[in-house]
Amino acid sequence: MKVRKFGHSCLMVEERGESLLFDPGRREFLDPAATPETFAGVSTIVVTLWHADHADPELIRRVVDRSGARVFATGDGVRELAAAGVRATVPLPGSTSVGAFTLRTMIVPHAALLAGPPPDNLACVVNDRLLHSGDSFDPKLAEYRGVEAVALVVTAPWMTDLDAAAFVERVAPRRVLPVHDGYLKDFFRQWRHQTLRGYLEKKRIGFESMDANGAAEL
Repeated sequence: MKVRKFGHSCLMVEERGESLLFDPGRREFLDPAATPETFAGVSTIVVTLWHADHADPELIRRVVDRSGARVFATGDGVRELAAAGVRATVPLPGSTSVGAFTLRTMIVPHAALLAGPPPDNLACVVNDRLLHSGDSFDPKLAEYRGVEAVALVVTAPWMTDLDAAAFVERVAPRRVLPVHDGYLKDFFRQWRHQTLRGYLEKKRIGFESMDANGAAEL
């Protein structure tokens, strides 16, 4: 299974000729390569939460129009996408099979926000190997302890480095893939990655910055 990063929290997971897309947000949060053409072969889209850095209804509509992808989202995401002409569904708790992908999903609270009530948040494990928790470090996610890899939020208004490290220790993955760093200038993102890498490697947890490697193999 290959994981490619397209900026911020947008990941494309490839398995047996199929592709799953996480959190295609607004243009300013994505790499230039994140286009409807790049995502034309996507079969499944998962929107973990309805914020602009995770979901752009116009981009999602254009991808679905090209690929016919099935879309999973939270309840508020389903309503917002319907207004944009996109049919989406809330996955049932537990496991859902979609082609080459088995998704284990859980609704968990988004971290508290200064600006007001947070949106719903969908955590998802793909093929029992990759956990994308959206914007949540909720203790219930320890249910997925021992997963191969975690897409780890490395910067956000609601967290610190200590919060990120404590979450990783609770979930105890073999590897971390840093996400949610589209706010940062390149030099600061690299510094943030180096700090977390140094800490986690002492815990025998790998850290793969896909900015440098382009993709991770799970």
